[in-house]
Amino acid sequence: MKTMDQQFADILRPRLDRINERVGEPVAQLFSERMKRNTEAGHGFSNDPYDSAYSDTHKKVRRKKGLQVGKVDLRMERRRIEQTRTESVGKDSTRIRFNEGGHIFKYHHTGTARGGKTRSIWPKTPQSIPDDIRASITQKVQGVLSGQK
Repeated sequence: MKTMDQQFADILRPRLDRINERVGEPVAQLFSERMKRNTEAGHGFSNDPYDSAYSDTHKKVRRKKGLQVGKVDLRMERRRIEQTRTESVGKDSTRIRFNEGGHIFKYHHTGTARGGKTRSIWPKTPQSIPDDIRASITQKVQGVLSGQK
């Protein structure tokens, strides 16, 4: 006869194995959508650094193209930030990918882009994850662990 902890492990193990399969892409989508909303508004996650002022030279370029210059939104003509996609990578991992220009967004995020201004597009720390996203993740994971999903 199995002990209680063995029985519990038998129930929980398959549910743990399903977490990424059931929760990974929806959670990645939450982050992707929030990243787009934040950058369009010219700010980062929570209090993460986001320098929303364009340089004078870049303002001139954007004005000539008929684009707004009030806040850095990381969007030019091709709007590469809008073309992200989420994908599962094996059973244990999900990632958010940029179709093109991902390295440019990384430079902005880390502050290594030309001009040295940091424009965080992902949470810098777990504390930067907004409460509503955190609650949604918790609810989704609890659903899988409880056997509801």
